[in-house]
Amino acid sequence: MKHILLGAIGACVLAAPAAQAATSSLFGDIDCFGTGFVCADGVIGTGSASDFSTFTGAMSSDPTSPITDMHGLSNGVSWTHSYAGIGDTMASLEFRTYAMADNRGPYDVTVNGTSIGSIAMVTGSVFESQQVVTHSYSFGTSLLVDGINTIELVKLDGSIDTWALDYALLTTMAPAVPLPASLPLLLAGMGGFAALRRKRKAS
Repeated sequence: MKHILLGAIGACVLAAPAAQAATSSLFGDIDCFGTGFVCADGVIGTGSASDFSTFTGAMSSDPTSPITDMHGLSNGVSWTHSYAGIGDTMASLEFRTYAMADNRGPYDVTVNGTSIGSIAMVTGSVFESQQVVTHSYSFGTSLLVDGINTIELVKLDGSIDTWALDYALLTTMAPAVPLPASLPLLLAGMGGFAALRRKRKAS
């Protein structure tokens, strides 16, 4: 009986839900729009550049470099992520923007041409609307292709919107392997047999 119980326990360990293995593809360098400061959502100026003009000046000092920060954007924009097509079923997209959709927009967020969400227009004064925002979306990997995938932010009105993209992170993962439904019943039954055997030995 001891060996049977050990075997059942071993089966339980082997059948426990496997940890989700995540695969990521990063666009950009997560450096607060090239400033090197630490960004916080909703904050206009961060670090030593606590005022609005200094922060925007650091962002727009060279609109063409580095491309990974995409300074000085107008209207819609697209970038790409790689995906190995390894059988994952779930995906998430996270990206950080500054001064986007401030009294302009909205935007449609698409993966290979399919919408996964939107970015609403933010209204208010220039100091209220031009903020750092981290956007997050979840979707199935059926929207991804094996190889290069295009993320596009499609502006849905005709206005000009100059903003910045700090980084974008695409993460894919496989679901955890579920515990077999019959295993707890098996272990309960084995425990009952063990208790019955101890009772018989005692009598």
